[in-house]
Amino acid sequence: IPDTATSNEMYKVELINAEIGDGEDTSIKFENVYDEIRILSDINTIDSITLSSGSLDKEFDKDIKEHSATVSSDKVTIGAVKTDEKSSVSGDIGEVKLHYGTNSFNIIVTSETGIENTYVLNIYRPYDIRRIYYGKFDSAKTKRIIGKRYHRKP
Repeated sequence: IPDTATSNEMYKVELINAEIGDGEDTSIKFENVYDEIRILSDINTIDSITLSSGSLDKEFDKDIKEHSATVSSDKVTIGAVKTDEKSSVSGDIGEVKLHYGTNSFNIIVTSETGIENTYVLNIYRPYDIRRIYYGKFDSAKTKRIIGKRYHRKP
């Protein structure tokens, strides 16, 4: 196998007239035996991150390990497209729940050789001011919103 061998390439390994043993009764001879081997892949990147709603704030770059997105809903499905079919993707893949504010998720890509690479996806869910309030309507038709009192006209 050459020193310049790269992952996923096929190479032919051949034994021509090889002998194993002590040369007497316990010896085994091989003549013209060959096999093809493939160098295991060490690629542990993804080509893109997909979201069921919303979008990444910037174009995806597989060399950047932290990405961000904005999503308005309370849940989103996260997906990832592998660069190499021999790698595996795990972590926060699939449907996830979102709280208001920033939610962090890890996407872990493992190469065929077992080397892990982690991408961090920070998803911001904007606060919905209509849903954030303290207390209920009282008899004076007053509602508290974010710690301040607003009076409704009769």
